[in-house]
Amino acid sequence: VHQGFVELKVGSSNFSFRLGRQEMRLGAGRLYDFGKGPNIRRTFDLGKITFAQKETTIQAFYGKTVQPNFGVFDNEFNLFRANTQNQKVWGVYTQFQLLPNQGEADNTEVYYLGLESGRATYNDVSGNEMRHTIGIRRYGRASAKFTYNTELVYQFGDIAGNTISAFNFETDWQYSLIDKRGRPTFGLKLDYSSGDRQVADGQVNSFNPMFVDPAIYSLAVVNTPVNLLSIHPAFTIFPTKKMMLEIEYVFFFRASLNDGLYS
Repeated sequence: VHQGFVELKVGSSNFSFRLGRQEMRLGAGRLYDFGKGPNIRRTFDLGKITFAQKETTIQAFYGKTVQPNFGVFDNEFNLFRANTQNQKVWGVYTQFQLLPNQGEADNTEVYYLGLESGRATYNDVSGNEMRHTIGIRRYGRASAKFTYNTELVYQFGDIAGNTISAFNFETDWQYSLIDKRGRPTFGLKLDYSSGDRQVADGQVNSFNPMFVDPAIYSLAVVNTPVNLLSIHPAFTIFPTKKMMLEIEYVFFFRASLNDGLYS
């Protein structure tokens, strides 16, 4: 079963509880996305509690990843099974507006995400991974012409006795000349995902994007945001009301020359 869950809403529907097999996308999809890969999308066996009221949403969840087997309809529900190799996931994700009267001028997301995996492999270490992720995202429209989306993530924990210290910084800024013919828009995306600084130093600096869409940069899935610095200048124009033309070029660099590339 790709998705199958039971959902219970309490009271005026501000609270809801969902248990079963389900997809999950959080925020801009930097860490949790649907994973539009070949044949089947990524799913989780989990329980999730959601509180939603006006501009505020709080989600808390615990579960395990689903590892697709070769056959048909043979992926057993494993949330309550103790002896499984599936990754464990848990976390709290909040979305709110600091200044609700400003409309979309100040949207904020603050979150904590946990991950436990017994099959982690990075530059110079392999083994059980216990990783904690904290992050903040700010996005919206600063003015009629300028929109922004900025996210900062820090990770800590342990991999086979090695300390984790990694981070990611991502931004997407766009400036539109809305008073000009064709509404030309200039965009700039920056993405920095840390890499391991030194081999065999007892510390792992490789960022873990966890469940990001594997096609985040291209359908070829050549690389993923681990040990990666990318710069994306872009230009967009609307020749007609029903047509958009976008040109984007991407530069990729390794964040650390002491770490490899990951896909």
